[in-house]
Amino acid sequence: MAAENTSDGVCAREDSVAAGDGLAANRALWDDLAEFHGTDPEDRSYDVQVFLAGGQTLRWIERELAGDVAGKDLLHLQCHFGMDTLNWARLGARVTGVDFSSKAIARGRTLAEQAGVAAEFVEADTQRLPDALAGRFDLVIATYGVLSWIGDLGAWVSGAATALRPGGRLVLVDLHPVFQTVLTFDPFVADWPYGGGAPQHDAMTGTYALAEAPLEPRKSTQYPYSLGEIVTAAASAGLAVERLEEHTETETDGRHILPQGPDGRYRFPFSDTYLPILYSLRAVLPPAPETVPATGRTVRNMRYHHVDVFSPQPYSGNSLMVFPDSTGLSGKQMARITQEMRHFESVFLAQEGSSDCTWRARVFDLAEELDFAGHPLIGAAVVLHALHGGDATEIWHLKLKARTVDVTTRRRAAGRYTSVLDQGPAEFLERPHIPGLASWFSLDAADLDPDLPPQVLSTGLRYLVIPVRGDALERARITRDLTAPLAAAGAQFAYLLDAAALEGRHWNNDGVLEDVATGSGAGSAAAYLRRYGRIGNGETVTLHQGRFTGRPSQMAISAHGEGQDIHSVTVGGEVAFVAEGLLAELPT
Repeated sequence: MAAENTSDGVCAREDSVAAGDGLAANRALWDDLAEFHGTDPEDRSYDVQVFLAGGQTLRWIERELAGDVAGKDLLHLQCHFGMDTLNWARLGARVTGVDFSSKAIARGRTLAEQAGVAAEFVEADTQRLPDALAGRFDLVIATYGVLSWIGDLGAWVSGAATALRPGGRLVLVDLHPVFQTVLTFDPFVADWPYGGGAPQHDAMTGTYALAEAPLEPRKSTQYPYSLGEIVTAAASAGLAVERLEEHTETETDGRHILPQGPDGRYRFPFSDTYLPILYSLRAVLPPAPETVPATGRTVRNMRYHHVDVFSPQPYSGNSLMVFPDSTGLSGKQMARITQEMRHFESVFLAQEGSSDCTWRARVFDLAEELDFAGHPLIGAAVVLHALHGGDATEIWHLKLKARTVDVTTRRRAAGRYTSVLDQGPAEFLERPHIPGLASWFSLDAADLDPDLPPQVLSTGLRYLVIPVRGDALERARITRDLTAPLAAAGAQFAYLLDAAALEGRHWNNDGVLEDVATGSGAGSAAAYLRRYGRIGNGETVTLHQGRFTGRPSQMAISAHGEGQDIHSVTVGGEVAFVAEGLLAELPT
């Protein structure tokens, strides 16, 4: 955590300090603070013993903006002596902390050793980051009292952008420039410029962690920047601002001037309302256009994530390619990419408006675009949670061409997620009598379950659910294209279901490819099992699939309702991350 002192009640204007001496004076100040913070029992910001016992120092704002950091490379600028840096590491990030105070860096390394947490600490001016940090990070984070210590705003933001990989994000949470202008509230005195960047020379006593800290007055230089100047600097550095928010309350008041409400939170009163105390900004480094030498075409790199759905570990379950930002792609391009990647299905996402939780989704298999699919939406929501989610549980609204569905994701541990898709109500259609139905799957009539009828139903796609028994699932094969006979029965696909074993199989209609785990088919199976009394109302059971492909999968299914009135069907499971990468060139 950086300083929260900025032109506050513990600073007095000291015009005799030359602007050129600002960096040296500030470094000396922060050397002193690095030695003092966390050593006084009254210190309200740095309780080292609580931290070593596992206490979390990060606040909800930065955690929400950063999302799930597990497995990501994270650069923490102005890290002080590293408590926040190490707590990011505890959340699963590979962390590097940078600070210009040699004493802060030394203490950070010691604290990391005491806590048993892996971290790299680098002594450097954050306005001049070492070249070795360039292009290494998925996240660059700086929080609370950051930019007021920076004399060259452009250099600081450009350095942060340079440290990012394409698609990486800057997360900045800082004191709002309006709040920084105020010296006292009673009486109300504003004596700090709103922006401009001109150096302000002060003599500081105390510290944001302890107002009455027994420290000698120390010289410092700080710099005021307006919100417009900050956003413009981000744009000039090539960053695209995704979120800019202003916050009217906070858990702590490092400047010791705000009134505290009965709820324990601090606010900035102004007439009959409140003005912002903090702002938060998240900006992304877009993938740079590249010219492919062989063609001379300019293309945009596109990031993708490879996940395995319905499995707690990689290399099992149903694999999926997720493209979290497909803005600008045509349907033909999406289809060609899906065919190139050769996964059973791929899903392409694009953010809908300014909401983090609403996304357009287009799903393709190797032949066509699908109106609905289960496992692509379940996997896509987990990728969104990893990239954009802040809370342990999130709800995502995914807009397909024909309908919008909700997917609830839960972060169980660092990099571990479950995802549940609400497929909505089931629609029961035909109960066809089809002579020779068993032969479609190279089975005999005796292999069909005599107690359960074939049924066409839909929770998004029309499946003919065919109940079988014994070892029929193991022997089943498709030897001719079933598209036409299925259409004659009112169905698009077939799903073989062993209701006693709670296991299913599904192929594409020509039988060439067997699906590992079929989310949409599992939804139809859940509604079918409830309709015919094989599972209870709202009971969650595990449906198995994929055993015969060597990729066993477990789908948690449930259905709510009675008889044909099944008003809600859910399908979910665990999702494992396998890989991520960039498409170097897009299809024309």
